[in-house]
Amino acid sequence: MVGKLIYLTNTRPNISYAVGVINEYMATPQKPHMEAIKKIFRYLCGTIDFGLMFISIGKFKLEGFINANWACDINTKKSSARYVFQLSGLIITWSRNWQPIVAFSSIEAKY
Repeated sequence: MVGKLIYLTNTRPNISYAVGVINEYMATPQKPHMEAIKKIFRYLCGTIDFGLMFISIGKFKLEGFINANWACDINTKKSSARYVFQLSGLIITWSRNWQPIVAFSSIEAKY
């Protein structure tokens, strides 16, 4: 179910944050996580006509941004790395990943 929701974030970026949070708990899912998944699907059913349409109106401009936050997880002290790519101002892909090791400085987290 989460995989299907991740796929839907390509055309429904408004659910991206909720799906990302749910995805973090897929190693040890519990009942509240399943309830949240059901709530997202109910939202999608109620907003079936929403989505993105990409049309060509001139030259395309591709931009990318990246950021790293040092020790931003309070529990594990792990850093996160994020990126977003936009095509003519529309977000086409984004990601937030937890780094596998604990960085000892902000420079190390960004590296």
